[in-house]
Order: sequence, then structure tokens, then C-alpha cells
Amino acid sequence: GIPIKTKGNNMLIDSFINSKKDNLRPGGSNKTCFIFDEYVLLYGSFKEEDLKKEIIISNKLKQNGISILPTLEYKIVIPANENGYAKGYILQPRAKGDWLYNRNMKDEDYKKRLKQISNMEYTKLDKFISDWLNIVEAGLQVDPSKGENFFYSDDGICFIDLNLRQGSRPLKITFLEVVSVLTGLGLVSTVTDDVCVKIIKNVARSFSKRGLSANDIHEVLSSHDYLLGNYTNKKQIDSIIKFFTKEQEFKEASTNLKEEEQITSMKQFRKGRFV
Repeated sequence: GIPIKTKGNNMLIDSFINSKKDNLRPGGSNKTCFIFDEYVLLYGSFKEEDLKKEIIISNKLKQNGISILPTLEYKIVIPANENGYAKGYILQPRAKGDWLYNRNMKDEDYKKRLKQISNMEYTKLDKFISDWLNIVEAGLQVDPSKGENFFYSDDGICFIDLNLRQGSRPLKITFLEVVSVLTGLGLVSTVTDDVCVKIIKNVARSFSKRGLSANDIHEVLSSHDYLLGNYTNKKQIDSIIKFFTKEQEFKEASTNLKEEEQITSMKQFRKGRFV
């Protein structure tokens, strides 16, 4: 017989494996996905040693409030091949909401989601970016190539389908990836300019406070505008850069103010400038 390896209480994962056939949800991952009320069951290939490391990292991140789905249990049903890949099942909690974007979205649904992201509370968007940076720093890789790797709900955005990664990630590259993900990777050719520019401004605002300079923002947007769809042009990019350059100058000029005065002044400054 085939040797079985499990993590945790295999009675739980077995109960889902035995009832999986009526819960298939295609797409969204390189693994077959079965959806239940509070859990998802994935079937695919993985390296067991890598999965063990991912479990340790993801559990620590989850304990620290990062919006990810940790692996609860796994079960190998086909032993590892010569390349070290086994096949089996992975059990995770089910994410709230639905895919941030998906490739089969109708234009009107895409634009509706785009509007939701542009109106998202800044604190939730900022947490999404903070979570992303913490995930990368912890040693996991966020795949920005498709919106199905992120789940959107009223609570914010959750990360799914994470893998191990090695090496650091330049801040400006992560900025580009976040902008691309939140604007839907240019899924349709006609979008509302002001909606996308508002998203880019909010993302740039978050990265600016984390040390990304106006020059870096300008370099990324002007060098990769083809990845951002047809809604960015030189005038809009210059407008975004001008905004953040002026905000940085304002911050420098106010360094000698008392903390309370700085907060009041910044609120007044942003009230007239943020869309």
C-alpha cells in the first residue's frame, strides 16, 4: 500500500477528504481546491520539508495578526518523486469574502471591485501593505501574478497560496507589485482614471512613510506604466510625484513643531490634498 504521512489529527482531514467530491471549486490555485463552510481542502504537489517550514512561518505570522491562511493539517497520498515532490492534501481555514479579482470577471464587476478598493479605508489598505512586507520578511513569497491569490472582504484583504522564498525584496519592486495587484493587473482596457490614480496615491502614501522616495515612485511608475494599464500617463504620474514631493517637503519643514502641532497641521494639509 501507499505510505501515508499526516500532520495533526488525521481524523479531521480524512473527514474532508471523504466528502470532497461535491465541493470542488476550480481555479485560484495550482492545486485542486475543495470548498467547505469553514475550511478549504487543497490537493496538489509539494515538498514536505518546505511545507513544514511554511507551516511554522505562517503560524507565527497568523499569531502576530497577519491576514493569511495557515495550514492546519496535511496528508501525503503519493510519495515524493526523484525531485522531492509528493502529492497529497492540505487543510486550511476558509478565507472570508471572495477573490480580489479573477480572470473571468466581467468588466462591470471588475470596475465595481476597483471602486471598492479605491474607497477602502486607508488603515485597511495600509495593513494589507504592512502584512505583505511582513510576509516577505518572514521568508514567504507573495505571488502577485493573479488576483485569485488574494481574498477581499469588509475586513480587508487576506493572502493565500504562499510559498517559501529566499533573498530580500527591494521596496520599490514590492510597491510595483502592490499597485499591480490592487488595480487588477489591467484586466480590462477601459477604467476610470481618477479611481486608479486614487489607489496609486494611497499605495504610494503607505510606501512613502516606509522610506520609498518620490524618485523611486516616479521611476517605478514611469518605467512600468505598461503593467498598470492605460490609465497612467506622464501628466498623472507627475501629479502623483508632485503631491508626495510636496508632502515630504512639508514634513521636513515641520520637524521642529510640537507633536500635537504636527498632527493638526498634517491633518489640515491632507484634508485639502487627498482625494
